[in-house]
Amino acid sequence: MKLKEKTHKKFLEFFNEKCRVNSDGEFEMAFSEIQRSTGTASVTLKRALQTLVEEGVISMDPGRNSRYARFTVLNCRNTVPETAAGEHLADENMSLTSIEQEIDLLKRRIRCQELAIALLQDRIANLEDKLIR
Repeated sequence: MKLKEKTHKKFLEFFNEKCRVNSDGEFEMAFSEIQRSTGTASVTLKRALQTLVEEGVISMDPGRNSRYARFTVLNCRNTVPETAAGEHLADENMSLTSIEQEIDLLKRRIRCQELAIALLQDRIANLEDKLIR
């Protein structure tokens, strides 16, 4: 089953980005989220996933329910090497869009950490209030 070159490239980029975010290449995701991210119809999504599995780019296992699947990116390409401290090193050959994407990813990770810290602070404050009473 052959995909159009543009669609094939779109899905490869999507899974390479997920591979970069999930360093081990394995993640669980809803099919609807993949559709939103790639902007494809459900029929195209099914064809693309089947093609990528056949090509050996990804493996796909059942997820929590029929709307989810567990994906493993088998051949992670375009990943950015990490230092021992876990910081990303910018490759000299990275394009401007790759650098912008990496910056956006890091900003999202920082925001997630900030939200987690705020949640923990609220929980501590609630427990301290109970202790005082």
